[in-house]
Amino acid sequence: MPDKFMFVSMRMIEDDSPVDADALEGSAFFDSAMSFDPSVWVAEAGEHAWELHQTRVWDEIEHQDGHFVFDIGIPLPFFLPTIDKKCEYALEVSGRRYIVSNRMVQCFEGAGKTDGSFTQYFLTHRVGVPELIKTRGVGLHVLPLKTFICARFECGAASATEAIRDNFSAWRNELVSAIERIVEAMRHFATDAPTPMPPVPGITAYSVMWVVIHGANRKRAFRQFSASMGAAALRSMANIDSSMRPKLEAVLAGIDVLTTETVALALARSFSLSHHADLAIVQICIACEVALTRAYHAFLRLRGVSQRKLDDMPYDVATLAALLGVHLYTIRDVSKFPNSSERLGRLKWARDRRNEIAHGKSRAPMPKRDVDMAIDAAAALIAFLNVPTEDSSATPIESV
Repeated sequence: MPDKFMFVSMRMIEDDSPVDADALEGSAFFDSAMSFDPSVWVAEAGEHAWELHQTRVWDEIEHQDGHFVFDIGIPLPFFLPTIDKKCEYALEVSGRRYIVSNRMVQCFEGAGKTDGSFTQYFLTHRVGVPELIKTRGVGLHVLPLKTFICARFECGAASATEAIRDNFSAWRNELVSAIERIVEAMRHFATDAPTPMPPVPGITAYSVMWVVIHGANRKRAFRQFSASMGAAALRSMANIDSSMRPKLEAVLAGIDVLTTETVALALARSFSLSHHADLAIVQICIACEVALTRAYHAFLRLRGVSQRKLDDMPYDVATLAALLGVHLYTIRDVSKFPNSSERLGRLKWARDRRNEIAHGKSRAPMPKRDVDMAIDAAAALIAFLNVPTEDSSATPIESV
């Protein structure tokens, strides 16, 4: 029977029950409405850009005895379940307290222009909306968020700029990692959840992070942050050159087909960009194993090995370790592979990390730079394997 569709009228739930005191104690997000300009961001920049522009943040906020306190909040792209029917609750992950709310909203106002100027929005809790409407008047547009998660961080610093420069990246990574753990646990215990809780693809999944700073004399201020300049942009920052469009259209039309290794390698780049080093490592190994297996089988077929014998080949004969460490040197002249020692070392590093992930072993660090270099090494290996060899055009001799 085909799926049925119907028109449904949706309204925001009229839930004005007070926010738990537990939540109010742990974050500034639940006791006031904070206004933001959608066109003004604080985003991660390269060291050169930082030194060039010397961007400063919150100079008006002084430290309290050499310390600052920050509240950082992130909206999820889906709802987490309530706990004991409560929309707000606190969870502890690795010693840090995280507050979850299913009642945060954004309230937009302003004449607005196509470039995003002359507009502002307020971030507030659902119970603060009536008072905000009363003070701001007609023209406030209320949009409920999905689940909102926030946590509090502290550091010693001489200025807010120094505090952000030296700590925000680590705080952001910790927050995103904690959210992954929370979602994973929720997915297990909320088996009757009516909406899916898919894996969150790392830092770049969060287009906005709201940050509140607490300083001396109970002064505080707030800004919207982004994981990266690209995520903060109000348009796409990626471009496919016109020369590539025919190839793109050929793939979409089914004329050309993307190979398994090219798909895996593209996924690895996306996962690395999202700071999912573990998932990137797995895709790197898939890309290499598929490409090497294809080249190895072609080599054997040209020398009379039948397809049936290839299908019956024991698995441990053609593991990634064997393909990289032994068979590659048989099927290709590795001396013609530029920077072969370094590149193959990068791929063996990725293989070792993959084995740690697959077998639940203690994991060695996987810095993004090393992951990206392994991706480049895999791309170079695949390109090398695709270069025709002297006997690649020969007709295979079937064996019995």
